[in-house]
Amino acid sequence: MINAMIIDPKDNVVVAIEPIKAGDEVSYMLEGQTCSLYAATDVTIYHKLARADIAKGEPICKYGQHIGVAACDIKAGPPAAGVGRIFGPASTSMCTMWRASVRT
Repeated sequence: MINAMIIDPKDNVVVAIEPIKAGDEVSYMLEGQTCSLYAATDVTIYHKLARADIAKGEPICKYGQHIGVAACDIKAGPPAAGVGRIFGPASTSMCTMWRASVRT
């Protein structure tokens, strides 16, 4: 069952399209193939998950756009919350783990 989505093949995060429980399989379509990983913790609908490990300093891409930079190493699977630890073992505090790109 598809429960996440990715828009652009260069995206390194997927977006949950329904609530996902810890340990559940996260499935999404990528270029006509079903891909999957497992959620490390509960994921709220519309939150992001890393689809592959992201090293500190690497860009975070969503919908084909650079949305931030990893402030630390991020493992595939843990959830991404709006202003919390989006890519960590907890889903409440993302600010410590990534920095949004700001254009001035």
